[in-house]
Amino acid sequence: MRSRLGIIALSALLFPAVGWADVRVSYNVDGKAIKGAISGTSLSFALFQDAACTVAAAMPINVNVENVSIITALKRVTPKGATKGPATDTLSTVLAASPSAATLYLKVTGTGVTAVGGDCQLQFSTGVARTQKLVIPASAFQSDGGGDDANFFYAFSFGLLPAGSGACMQAAVSPLPAGATITSFEAHILDNDAGADLTINLDRIDNTNAAFDSMASVSSTGASGSVQNLSTSSIAGGTEIVDTDHSYDATFCWPGTPNIALIAVGVSYTLP
Repeated sequence: MRSRLGIIALSALLFPAVGWADVRVSYNVDGKAIKGAISGTSLSFALFQDAACTVAAAMPINVNVENVSIITALKRVTPKGATKGPATDTLSTVLAASPSAATLYLKVTGTGVTAVGGDCQLQFSTGVARTQKLVIPASAFQSDGGGDDANFFYAFSFGLLPAGSGACMQAAVSPLPAGATITSFEAHILDNDAGADLTINLDRIDNTNAAFDSMASVSSTGASGSVQNLSTSSIAGGTEIVDTDHSYDATFCWPGTPNIALIAVGVSYTLP
């Protein structure tokens, strides 16, 4: 049996964009069929982000039927003239180390489980999209292949600085969860050179055909001894809903001055 800490660690590694907590869930099943789940029968509780239960929100958790917190037999009322529905029980339990998302759907499978009301059942919805931010530190950038990483060095007191000739750099913007909507792009730059600016781009690559396009960019201006905190909510196409057919990079080409340092890049997004 996996430990609670092990579930948290592995879930956070595979699904890092959500908060984690103990979440109470419920699932309606056929009351007669569930009697076929004898003690020792393992039921799989899987949480999803979408109403079709195709985009996983966390790793499935197996619970023996005798360890389900409550199995409640419901008394259904059939309106006169309507078709009588099946006997219905509700499985209610607490899933440890589960995502605390605004909206979650549950699918339960195993011997004796016949869903009533659809296989993919809504758990709760706050109606409010949750905003998250992915931060890429300057130390994550590397040469795009057109130059040597030795052209740059990372100084703890400044960030990423050029050590020699200019070059172009890139860093993977990952992992962004499927279904997330990108809302803004930001960069934190120390620019003390009045004659040069640094532009940071958010680029998208189509994994199916290698097509490339720029989604957003921010640029430093002027000369200042303070960090410029730059942000834009202008995303190409209006909004970008992340899917598994695309990947994302942050890129820039150094303007050839030692007086500009990159501190970090950030991508903000909302989860459904």
